[in-house]
Amino acid sequence: MLRSLVGSEMCIRDRDSLNLDRPRLIQDSFNKQPVVSVSCGLAHSGAITRSGELHVWGWDEYGQLGLGSFAFGKTKTRPVRLKSLQHVAKIACGGSFSVVLTQDGQLHSFGWGRDGQLGHGWRHQSGNSPKTLTGLTNVMTVACSGSHVMASTSTGSGYTWGNGATGKLGHGDESKHGSPERVEALAGKFQVHQVSCSGGISDGHSFFCGVAASSAPVSYTHLTLPTKRIV
Repeated sequence: MLRSLVGSEMCIRDRDSLNLDRPRLIQDSFNKQPVVSVSCGLAHSGAITRSGELHVWGWDEYGQLGLGSFAFGKTKTRPVRLKSLQHVAKIACGGSFSVVLTQDGQLHSFGWGRDGQLGHGWRHQSGNSPKTLTGLTNVMTVACSGSHVMASTSTGSGYTWGNGATGKLGHGDESKHGSPERVEALAGKFQVHQVSCSGGISDGHSFFCGVAASSAPVSYTHLTLPTKRIV
């Protein structure tokens, strides 16, 4: 997924072709508003317009589009506005789930959540419409991987939840965590301002946790606590 300098979007799929070998402009979408942010998951995408509207499309089998249904075997081949959320600041698309940050600092999640990545505890492991996370406010940014999430708040604290395999949540274990938990190894020592997630790691500011590989010969280590990156 690409966003052009003029605020339009170009993608590699549309309703006329399953695969494209070059970017193609998504025509007649987003209420003709400039697009300011995009995110892609395993098989779904989301885009935010300048006015804070959220538009979603792609696979919806697990409710990851938040449209209120589980669309087994069906896909949305054109962007659809998710009207249940207003004033959206960011969307982070995970494997088969989504987490949305609104301008009031609240997080909302939907889709597949069996690893705890929706952040609502173990009684709510899936959902096809946005549900607000409780206990975590003043969120500044959020990132998702296939099955875990990391967020930072206005106080500079970092929070993670979801699948903790390889130690990527940074809590000193490899367990699943069903709700946001502060990364205590960073608390009071460092301010977390930017976060990013990959399949095996979480990255907060200049620290990372997850799988680390050394060279010659290659060996792998699971880093269960945030470790300072050496450049």
